[in-house]
Amino acid sequence: VEGGARVAFQSRPTSPFPIPYESLGRWAHDTTNDLHSLSVWPEFADAIQGDFHLRSEAGRFDTMTGNTVTDLVSSLLIDAGNPADDVGSEPVPNGGRANIGLYGSTLEASGTPTGSVLHAVSLNDGGLVSGTNVFLYWSARGPVTAHTFRVEFSAGDGSAWTVLASNLVAGTYAYFWNSTNQPSTPLALWRVVSETDTNLMDVTDSRFTLRNVPLKFYVNDQSSSNDVYCTAVGLPGATGAFPSAPKDSLQALLDTYDMEPGDVVYIDTGDYQLFETVYVGAQDAGVILQGSTNRSSSVTAFYSATDDHDLLTLDQCPNAVVRHLILSGGINGLLADNNSSGVLVEWCEFRGNEIGVTIDLGCINSTLSHCVVRNAAESGVSYTLAGGGHRLLSSVLWSNRGNAVLTRSSSIGVTNSVLASFEPDTFIYRQDDSSTLSANFNAYQLGDSVRMGYKDFTIASTLPYLPLVYETLSRWTAETGSDTRSLVGNRGFLDA
Repeated sequence: VEGGARVAFQSRPTSPFPIPYESLGRWAHDTTNDLHSLSVWPEFADAIQGDFHLRSEAGRFDTMTGNTVTDLVSSLLIDAGNPADDVGSEPVPNGGRANIGLYGSTLEASGTPTGSVLHAVSLNDGGLVSGTNVFLYWSARGPVTAHTFRVEFSAGDGSAWTVLASNLVAGTYAYFWNSTNQPSTPLALWRVVSETDTNLMDVTDSRFTLRNVPLKFYVNDQSSSNDVYCTAVGLPGATGAFPSAPKDSLQALLDTYDMEPGDVVYIDTGDYQLFETVYVGAQDAGVILQGSTNRSSSVTAFYSATDDHDLLTLDQCPNAVVRHLILSGGINGLLADNNSSGVLVEWCEFRGNEIGVTIDLGCINSTLSHCVVRNAAESGVSYTLAGGGHRLLSSVLWSNRGNAVLTRSSSIGVTNSVLASFEPDTFIYRQDDSSTLSANFNAYQLGDSVRMGYKDFTIASTLPYLPLVYETLSRWTAETGSDTRSLVGNRGFLDA
């Protein structure tokens, strides 16, 4: 599986998006398919020319001459077939076990090399596992099959090893592992070791993720001043899996790991300059992005270097949580798009964006809580084709040069918030007739020539086209029933 290809896609009940199985290891663990299958280069003689005989130091059939030729390498598919299958007509030496592939169990099967080969099969290409019954499978051929084995686990990319089981008979080829006794980590490896000759061993080629509890990841800038989470500055080559090894880029971290619901990315104190959008996608659904909570002396701030891109985009990423970030400049400070439903944004501040927050296509049930949106060039918060169930709670929308809240084909409730607009000929609320809005217990500040509400009529049968304009809070309340317990007037902020 190479070049961006995936093992499989499978639908899931908790999200409209399928699970993309990037590795055979995760596919096998989640579905129990291919538990004994290998993710290795097959070492065909010449796949381009259609010669699918397996390379072998013990000899393979040559299609050009009809003779047996030897190779400098041997395929791991030799003697890796189902042990229950008949070895058939495979020529000697055949190891007593069928080969995988086109010529297994036939006269043209490649020969079994005389040397020992040991291969850790399960999770060799990575994946994600959890639980009490993780299947670890290995293959062996040659003299090593008479040895006993032990299985070992590393939580830190091979820095230290823990013995999981010992005195295992080679012929069992497998061990069922209770993984809950080991720490959850994205840097896991396992290996199989001969106890007769410890020089004979094999370690999985790729790291896999052991996740019995949510994982923690770390990002930091180039300064440790006022840091809350990390004990070192961020580096591009760091793992991002420990406070002592934070990555220096949120996007690089997201590209390295597939987050699971409840996993937390701690983004430490600092200024993070962005030249392009940070994308959080379907494979990271449910992730928590957590900035610095020490607002008295430090913040986690992202700002656009060019102002021609969004800062943070949640794309097909339901149930993501964004907390304690400042996002400055750019087009959208935060864009939730393509059915990123159930998004929670709290204690964030959006400064000088074109639009502070846009909740877009199909992103139902979003919540903005304890957020500030100020000095946006257009609307403070925009809901477009976003469906229903949205909430704007305990927030401040201040000095935005467009409408405070813009809704198109969306439904939103606003409460305990301060909304202000000072740009002439703008509105606190602007909506179309396919939107619904419920607001109460809010405070409003209307500048000169700013009106409380505006409602477009876009349904073709509505004639004539006469938008409704609500000049004042009192008229807005009388005609819509909203904000019966809200106030209008100077809010008396210390320094807005």
